[in-house]
Amino acid sequence: MRRTRGSWSLASMACGLVMGVASAAYAAVPPTLTHQGRLFDDMGAPVNATLDVAFAFYDDVISDTPIWTETHAITFEDGYFSVSLGADTAFGDAFDGKQLYLGITVGQNAEMSPRSLVASVPFAFRAGDVTGDIHPTSVFIQGFGEVIDKDGNWVGPADGLQGPAGPPGLPGAVGPAGAVGPAGPAGAIGPAGPAGAVGQAGPQGPTGATGLQGIQGPAGAQGIQGTIGPIGPQGVQGPVGAAGPAGATGAVGPAGANGAAGPTGPAGAVGPAGATGAVGPAGANGAVGPTGPVGAAGPAGANGAVGPAGANGAVGPTGPIGLTGATGTTGATGLTGPIGPAGPAGPQGPSGVGNSGQVSWAVQANISSGSFVTIPASLMNIVTTGGPLMITINTYLTGGSHATCRPVIDGVWAGSFGGLPQSGDPFWQEGLTYSAGGVWHPWHKTRLYPGIPAGPHTLQVQCATDGGTVQVCNSSSVACSMHFFELKQ
Repeated sequence: MRRTRGSWSLASMACGLVMGVASAAYAAVPPTLTHQGRLFDDMGAPVNATLDVAFAFYDDVISDTPIWTETHAITFEDGYFSVSLGADTAFGDAFDGKQLYLGITVGQNAEMSPRSLVASVPFAFRAGDVTGDIHPTSVFIQGFGEVIDKDGNWVGPADGLQGPAGPPGLPGAVGPAGAVGPAGPAGAIGPAGPAGAVGQAGPQGPTGATGLQGIQGPAGAQGIQGTIGPIGPQGVQGPVGAAGPAGATGAVGPAGANGAAGPTGPAGAVGPAGATGAVGPAGANGAVGPTGPVGAAGPAGANGAVGPAGANGAVGPTGPIGLTGATGTTGATGLTGPIGPAGPAGPQGPSGVGNSGQVSWAVQANISSGSFVTIPASLMNIVTTGGPLMITINTYLTGGSHATCRPVIDGVWAGSFGGLPQSGDPFWQEGLTYSAGGVWHPWHKTRLYPGIPAGPHTLQVQCATDGGTVQVCNSSSVACSMHFFELKQ
């Protein structure tokens, strides 16, 4: 499969995440992942340049936040490259058993898509399960300490490990009622209880007969006079009377106050200048001004005769130590000493990969339900030496209902040679995935297949669906690939 973004495209690297293989000496798990691949430009030509490439692990195929990232300056030769991930930034708890996706960003371009699923490999930072023999130097259990020593002897509690208390059991059934016992003797009469509360008042009795009218009392004192009421409305105006005779003219009243002053008129023209007056007497002397600046020094006079030498002064304190002088030139190299005896041979390193290969295709295959169909474009001719094969299949499926793919060697499922478990339904040999819904669904599988006999073989991919028709890859945008490693014995 190719992943593209911007000016670059990257050949699928599902086989490139390699962490090594454990040897018989049980070497420590390497702390790095080797990632290999090939980079092409937007014209399809292999890249020959040195570029910054950022690698990141995500816990989701569309997440924006990586849980680990690292950048390398990579020199591409004919597009090929190889890099050790984790060499600069430790993985920490990134590999805790959950599914991870690898994102790759070249230079200033956006991250390539789609991201690659990080599949299982021979070495794992955290094993999800252990099958077969294990080889610990001792066994420790949290909360108990060492329980098996390096010689295989039980050194834990003599009565074994006490597990946590189980949940409480369900309540038992109710037993039958017992027989009624004989009546006990009558108890003594208890003390009288407290007086009860006062009861409610009874209903009112009937009204009695009206008594006789009493004699009239004396008249009371006169009351206070009330307030005067409001004035009534004004009556209608009467007719106007006849005009009386004119009165005599009154005396002249006093003069009114002066009015406010009017605005000032414009200034008149300036008159001619008067004659110059006589000079007045001289004023008193002003205060003395500040001293002016010192003038420039005059020329030095001739040196006087040298006076007699004075007595020697006391010796002054020792001055500070001067700066260290420059380092002298390096002396000539001495003669080489005799070669020491050879050290003991180191332990045997872990076994490596004996054989590997890969194939990619973008030829569309349409498969109807019913049985497995071989994809001709996936053919690889391989020669094995008898070691187990680590096979990775990367396909994209759409249509049908549920679908699956599997590797076949010489036309036979690769798990048959090593006796891998399988159900009666061959669809479950490698597991099913949902492929309907009108979108492309990734199907990735990495598995170790033992028991492959030495010699030449054909290695291909078969796919199947349990309903309708499933489409596997196409030539326009979705490519598939298969990779294998043969592990040395």
